[in-house]
Amino acid sequence: MEYCIKNDRLEVVVESNGAKLKSVRLDGVERVSEQGAFPVLFPVCGRCAFVLNGENRDMPFHGFANEMDFSLEKQEESALTLSITDTETTRKCFPYAFRFCVEYSLHEDTLFIKYVVENRGEEDMYFACGGHEGYLLNGKVSTHSLRFSQEEVFDNLLHNNKGRLTGKRKRLAQGKILPLKKRYFFRAKTVILKGIQSRKVELIDQNGRCVNEISFDGFANLLLWMPPKTSVLCIEPWLSLPDQVGKTEQEVSQKEGFERLEKGMTKTLVRSIVYR
Repeated sequence: MEYCIKNDRLEVVVESNGAKLKSVRLDGVERVSEQGAFPVLFPVCGRCAFVLNGENRDMPFHGFANEMDFSLEKQEESALTLSITDTETTRKCFPYAFRFCVEYSLHEDTLFIKYVVENRGEEDMYFACGGHEGYLLNGKVSTHSLRFSQEEVFDNLLHNNKGRLTGKRKRLAQGKILPLKKRYFFRAKTVILKGIQSRKVELIDQNGRCVNEISFDGFANLLLWMPPKTSVLCIEPWLSLPDQVGKTEQEVSQKEGFERLEKGMTKTLVRSIVYR
């Protein structure tokens, strides 16, 4: 099922399956993609084993939320809340009682995305989450750049064909500007930027104009990816990162970026995207 929210500037379409962002139109012009939809990542990001008390729980790639049907909790003209809770299937790989909500809301030219994670069980819960939103480029990726709010060292963490980190890195640039190059995304490769200081990044087009401003408080990692044969750039804030080769059996409680949520507690993360 698809849901639509809108205001005077924006019209957004979200799929109930995976709470996927399917379309964003600014003043009637599509700004996300001409094809496909972009998932929510929970309770892991990327290729990440979920090992608890020595047992590998066989977690799917990007977790399971992207393949679940979310229930509608609330819908207004410019806001929408969808949720999932634990099932017999989720408890096989994620043995917790939980509630995970995704809220999309609009204000003028800005889309807000809120994640709410609730631990309904009796023990500490470990999780990660992330976004996978796409941005339709006007022209070649090599004519675009990213402008960060802080000075950064852009070291790309390299990964193998299975999506696991190799332990190697490559310096792409340094400063506030990261020029984008087609070769970064050759054969569906992902640029993985760990521990960045900025919490805001701007997508700059070939004319030097900011076309999107993305804010991601609470997220320390930013990943960049292009679906093959498209003009779409995914800018993805993640809490955690994929496993490194040889370290897949590390306990989830020891993995960097995973949140520990005590029983009865709730964690809220809010991001925003400005469309121009």
